[in-house]
Amino acid sequence: MLAEETIRKLWVWGLIILAILGALFLVFAIFLNRGTLTLEGNTPFKVDLGNFQTEVCSDSPCSIVLAPGEYSIQVSKEGYRNVDIAFTLPIWGEHLQQVEFEFIPSLTSLGLESDYNHFTYSEVDTTTLPDVFFREANYLTYMGRNVENGRQTLYYRDTYGGVLGDEIPATSFIREVNDYVIIPLIEDQNKIILIDQSDQRSILYVIDLIEKTRNNIVEYPIITGAKWISGTDNFIFEARDFGEVDTSIFHYNSSSIESSKLSIQTPVSNIAVINDDKIIAATSQVVSGVEEGGSLAGQLVGLGEEQATQNANTQFIDYSISDDQSRLIMSERLPGGVQGIKLNSNGNGILILSGEYVHQLQFQE
Repeated sequence: MLAEETIRKLWVWGLIILAILGALFLVFAIFLNRGTLTLEGNTPFKVDLGNFQTEVCSDSPCSIVLAPGEYSIQVSKEGYRNVDIAFTLPIWGEHLQQVEFEFIPSLTSLGLESDYNHFTYSEVDTTTLPDVFFREANYLTYMGRNVENGRQTLYYRDTYGGVLGDEIPATSFIREVNDYVIIPLIEDQNKIILIDQSDQRSILYVIDLIEKTRNNIVEYPIITGAKWISGTDNFIFEARDFGEVDTSIFHYNSSSIESSKLSIQTPVSNIAVINDDKIIAATSQVVSGVEEGGSLAGQLVGLGEEQATQNANTQFIDYSISDDQSRLIMSERLPGGVQGIKLNSNGNGILILSGEYVHQLQFQE
């Protein structure tokens, strides 16, 4: 009898010990066997942990408590490409992960240019002006005749409030300039580019309205247009180089007083200047080096000298002047072609004039 009673007690104690061990294991498994995944990034974003488990992160850093082990997760954010992350989470430890999201460029139609006037300026009474004048946001420039000395003179006037301001002379010419293009940057820099196309060679002048100077900057067989790089004395221009048939795009550096030819082949009207090193261009050049199966945006590509066929896509390129490198933003066929592009008001995209319509390509948030 005593032996049976002892065995029974041993069984009871054994069960109690097993229950305690089981409880301790559950406490360890549920509460102590843990690590912390900490994610830092542009919130909000969603974390897919697998096994139908997801977490939404509204604040950064975002901490998620998990069992230790090997993980492969996916982090997603609307308007951005998914980010895949593999890591090992140690017991009682932390894995800190910086999440870098890549914006997905988007192209949207804004409607008819006639409804929005993105590429035209507000109406102002120009009946008293010559037939040929050039506009920027709050100024216009034109050639006239100085009644006192009879010289051909470049004038500018402000257009604030839709009313013409006083006529102010910028510079005058002894020799007649019959064919010309004017690119003003009075608002930002108090400067004007004048391209004299009258003779066998085109001459590009920069007129400084503060210093009251006119400098001959470059000469080429043909110079068709230019665009200022805001905040600097530099600019890009389109010209036909000596011994060549087609025009090219050049960058003028006022510090080194040198012009360098860029790999971009497109009219200067199809270029939007972001800063002194970065331009966005719409070109029909054939691109090479595009990797299949992945994201097109951001790929480093080569620009060929050949133009694509008439119905081919337009390549929208992020071009670095200093590195002479091109990254593909988007490849898209616009039925109306591209007649001009410009930076939008937010600086995060470009407006594209295509036929009668305007589109917006947003390339960053």
